[in-house]
Amino acid sequence: MTGQLMEVEKNEMSGDVACLDIAPIPEGRQRSRFLAVGSYDNTIRILSLDPEDCMQVLSLQSVSSPPESLLFLEVQASSGGEDGAGPSASLFSERGSSKWGSV
Repeated sequence: MTGQLMEVEKNEMSGDVACLDIAPIPEGRQRSRFLAVGSYDNTIRILSLDPEDCMQVLSLQSVSSPPESLLFLEVQASSGGEDGAGPSASLFSERGSSKWGSV
């Protein structure tokens, strides 16, 4: 790796971007798998960052007000994963807004 930032793909959004977050890079990988984008059109999109389907919309959610912040949070399980081999992890996304409400 050179440590340089390269543009690989572009995606037009339906509204102006209010906030975004990139998911943590999983162990053993060189890049994050997900990008969350919050827009002033009251939507949150989860986009793929995998090279095979880069910038594909994986999830679209309409919310009651424009999101002010987004956060991916990886939570490690304290017990073994599904196969019992080791701890599993779950990835969650949360949003912040000036109006209280759930996503």
